[in-house]
Amino acid sequence: MSAPSLPDTAMSLGSRIGRYFSVVSMLPVLFLSAWTFALIKSGAWSGPPSLGDLADKLKNIKVSEVAWLLLSTVLVALFLHPLQLAMTKILEGYWGSSRIAVGLLRLRITHHRKRFERLRDRRDKLEQRRNRVLAKLLVARYLRKLVDDPTNAQDPARWDSERLKQELENLMFSAQAHPAGGTHATMTSIPSLLAHYPDLDRMMPTRLGNTLRSAEDSIGRQYALDAVRATRTSPWSRRKPT
Repeated sequence: MSAPSLPDTAMSLGSRIGRYFSVVSMLPVLFLSAWTFALIKSGAWSGPPSLGDLADKLKNIKVSEVAWLLLSTVLVALFLHPLQLAMTKILEGYWGSSRIAVGLLRLRITHHRKRFERLRDRRDKLEQRRNRVLAKLLVARYLRKLVDDPTNAQDPARWDSERLKQELENLMFSAQAHPAGGTHATMTSIPSLLAHYPDLDRMMPTRLGNTLRSAEDSIGRQYALDAVRATRTSPWSRRKPT
């Protein structure tokens, strides 16, 4: 039976400490500890690191060194674990209600609201530019058909807005629409950026906060369900941990 690996041992130690003290708490600290240990073994503490020295010393690694590495990992992870929620809240943009915090919130939220509006305006302008190119192609196709088969030629000027929009979209699949390809590609890339933002009244001061809040608002929308409210009122959320 093979001996447990270093990550497995660290995970088993972490799982015995607390319910929420697991992979999220241990892996980053384990990587930091192992990286520091490797730098010391390679001689980087006193000079340029040497991969040869590192390989030789890792072959003769002692059990006590592994124990100290695990112990340092657990101790640092225990120290950082209570700070994870607070750090995440700061990164999301929950900065409190002091005057300084309110001023920073106003500046950052205004920045993201203006960026959101600029992206929407840019998308609309690109769509208009693309449609102008496609409209010229549509008129040219109508004129050619008017010469070849005037009885079946349909004037685009008589179409309603919905049909005109659909015909322009269908024209993008033809080889004639190559001049509008760049504008169309740029326009279709903007919705993915807008998807990272929630509604204007739900805007946060950081990108992480806006991305998470947008996910909270959009999840379950296809089922006409408020996922956050449903989670809070779910009978499973009120169960006491066993």
